[in-house]
Amino acid sequence: MEDEQQQNTIESPLSQEDKPNNKSQQLSIDPEPSPPFLSTASLVETHVFYPPTRSIGSGANTLRYTCHSPAWHCAFSTSGEWLAACFGAPNPCIRLWRYQEGAELPPVPATTKSDKQYHHHQHHSKHKDNEHRRRPPPPHCCDPDDFHSDISSSWILHSTLEGIHQRTIRCVAFCPLAKTCILAAASFDATVTLWQYDPQKDEWECTTQLEGHENEVKYVSWNATGSLLATCGRDKTLWIWETFLDGTIGGSSDNEFDCIAVLNGHEGDVKCVKFAPSHNIWGDGDEILLSASYDNTIKIWAEDAGDWYCAASIPDVHQDTIWSLALSPGGGRLVTASSDGSLGILKSYTPKERTEKFPDLPESTNGLWKCVGTLDNAHSSTVYGLDYAPARAGHGRIASSGGDNRIQIYREVRASTSDKPLFDLDVAVDTNHGDVNCVCWHPRDGSILCSAGDDGTVRLWRFDP
Repeated sequence: MEDEQQQNTIESPLSQEDKPNNKSQQLSIDPEPSPPFLSTASLVETHVFYPPTRSIGSGANTLRYTCHSPAWHCAFSTSGEWLAACFGAPNPCIRLWRYQEGAELPPVPATTKSDKQYHHHQHHSKHKDNEHRRRPPPPHCCDPDDFHSDISSSWILHSTLEGIHQRTIRCVAFCPLAKTCILAAASFDATVTLWQYDPQKDEWECTTQLEGHENEVKYVSWNATGSLLATCGRDKTLWIWETFLDGTIGGSSDNEFDCIAVLNGHEGDVKCVKFAPSHNIWGDGDEILLSASYDNTIKIWAEDAGDWYCAASIPDVHQDTIWSLALSPGGGRLVTASSDGSLGILKSYTPKERTEKFPDLPESTNGLWKCVGTLDNAHSSTVYGLDYAPARAGHGRIASSGGDNRIQIYREVRASTSDKPLFDLDVAVDTNHGDVNCVCWHPRDGSILCSAGDDGTVRLWRFDP
């Protein structure tokens, strides 16, 4: 089995002896000193999902081993019923766990092979990227045979999806609205696959494979209604696909995809893309697209009369690669994570606010995304993962993870304003992941988080504020 349940409570903040770069005082983007802050919050590790063991030989000559593939990304379905994680070489695959009440024995995991039928979409790009960065190999993983589970309620390994992608699967994302559960996956083989759950067969099948990127696809993201899918990659481009999924607006059971835009503008590989509401201040579309890149910039892409264009570029938030983006539930604030170890805080201003607050800027009918502060040295190494707690969580916290083996949770304080935000460090924990590549909140329960790391494990955490 792949999951182990542990109960190790880690209190915050840690002492200086535990971690030299830990900050037990209030973290503030206000240049004036802040009063000391002592948090009572905690983060408890509740489940560890280990990679499965494999065997060579038979009988007394059987050798069991664990294939060390880093866990790159994890995501919950909108309902919170499913948890997906994707893994890199040498065993690229997607694993899906399903939450079950009163589960006593986990079912035999289903495996999806490449003989499944799927649609094949091909498009072409004209741009190449010579920049390529690799991470060090993951550390040794813990013994996967050391396992026990909570029989009253548990996350059960449901399926392992493999055989389509032959290279690292970098990102997974569930469609927010569809008649059936649909998962998108981005891979270093330059393709994006779409997997659909069939409740009649109780299995996942690959229904579509999208081509177009010249090389590694780094990220995939849905808009709020599931009618658009954005992808980005090492070729410095962003692709926007219009979807026609069963259960979405204008969709059908054919689940078709059509590329409606290929966007160029970044000078390095694009690490992350996120849709955000336009609030009627960017073009004439309902949404904008935000992107982060190896070129240290954030770009805002808007739609006007059906055409997507670069509406703004923000170059001065970070001094190194921007790995991740996280939007507040209302879409009025953006948080960014970088290799420089900091988090950036950006606010969305209306055209009227832009004119009144920043009269020196050129006049524009568009709004303005502006950095209103940074949390410097938020991590002692690259910040890879970032997520804003969902509105249903009710506490508005930000979770981050990085190459320093840590997950940290930040809380906005009462004295904070939208123009001058102030944050406390609620929790900082060492994870045993090595590089913590991803952290995400449960979409309905603000006390649950998931993380994925270079040690090949996926871990669940319980947050107690």
